[in-house]
Amino acid sequence: MNLVESRRGPGGSIAPRLLRRLLPRHALGDAIYAVLHYTWLQRRLPGRKHSGRLSDFILWSKFDGTFLDPLCQFVSDKAYARHFITAIVGEQYNAKAYQLLRSPQEVERMELTHFPCVVKPVHLSGQVLICHGPLDAESKNLVMSWMRRNYYLESREQHYKYLRPGVIVEEFVSDDGVSVPDDIKVFCFNGEPGFIHVDSGRFVRLTRNLYDTSWNRLPWTILLPTRKEDDPRPERLDEILEVARRLSAHFDFIRVDFYVTEKGIKVGELTNCPGSGGVHIRPREGEYALGRHLQRAD
Repeated sequence: MNLVESRRGPGGSIAPRLLRRLLPRHALGDAIYAVLHYTWLQRRLPGRKHSGRLSDFILWSKFDGTFLDPLCQFVSDKAYARHFITAIVGEQYNAKAYQLLRSPQEVERMELTHFPCVVKPVHLSGQVLICHGPLDAESKNLVMSWMRRNYYLESREQHYKYLRPGVIVEEFVSDDGVSVPDDIKVFCFNGEPGFIHVDSGRFVRLTRNLYDTSWNRLPWTILLPTRKEDDPRPERLDEILEVARRLSAHFDFIRVDFYVTEKGIKVGELTNCPGSGGVHIRPREGEYALGRHLQRAD
């Protein structure tokens, strides 16, 4: 049985899709779409970039040219990000890669040779296929459809604008080959971890808890419901934070995503624009509490 996570691009309803289609594909069009999309999600107008609210900072970065930095674009490609991770912290923090396919013809001929494994597009966000056996026709069609998608056009996130389509096949990071590990995601500001959220229940019922870097529970939510139970403090939390610190030192802001199993720590990806600039934090005072870390990114 293969498990599919296939989140739609931001603003999947008819109005946002029509708006993306009509707006010109340049900085002004991106800015108009980003502000309208943000207002729709947040139910309020955005403030200035350094208003003290985390969502405002991420929103402005989305269209002010920040994400056109070549390094932001480089690490947005999941295949190239592996090279960055290897250069900064070492190959041991990457999951094993089995195949990298860059053309529709290669994808059409793709045959999986390691199980379980993960198949995901290098140029999109939120798409993953966990395979415990060969690809059936439906799965192959899904993977082929990824090659036709342009995530910049779906989200107007500028760091995706020039990415070349591709599909990568990696090892499935799991202790037992079946269980999906939690996602430990570290929000970093100018090279220093600020706070962490832990996503559990992927493919079942996704929930999210927030912690500070000492693993104290924080009383806010970001987009998803929380769990009543606290997550156990990772035994190698200090190592996770040090890896995040080193990887984020080259960015004003970035989120470093980890999988942690008994076999070790792996970096899943580097995320420039969480929530496509519409980070939904509740209660609202959490916007400022989490945004205080932005002083490091000023």
